[in-house]
Amino acid sequence: MSAGFVSGLMVILLIMLSIAFIVGLMQLNSQKLEEEHRELIKNLQTAFEEIKTLKGILPICARCKKIRDDNGCWKQIESCIREHSEADFSHGMCPECIETVYGSCVSRPSSR
Repeated sequence: MSAGFVSGLMVILLIMLSIAFIVGLMQLNSQKLEEEHRELIKNLQTAFEEIKTLKGILPICARCKKIRDDNGCWKQIESCIREHSEADFSHGMCPECIETVYGSCVSRPSSR
């Protein structure tokens, strides 16, 4: 065998190894992208399952603030929101309602 033939064969072998290496890297990258894609879909599905929203127009009593449901029953606004969201409530009274209900006999906390 001549030296030119051997060096040509080595160049072809080097090119083939380079191509195999590049194809291997592409497969690893493809697998990583597929795994990230599956993880993203899983996260989106989890988020979608956790989302609860109120939509549309809610018929509400102008006086007591109860909300009429689809069956025509009137419910406290708190129970309606609890049923359709993850929200919860703590109750208190605003200064105007304290004055209306208890009059001026209740001392108000000082504002700082």
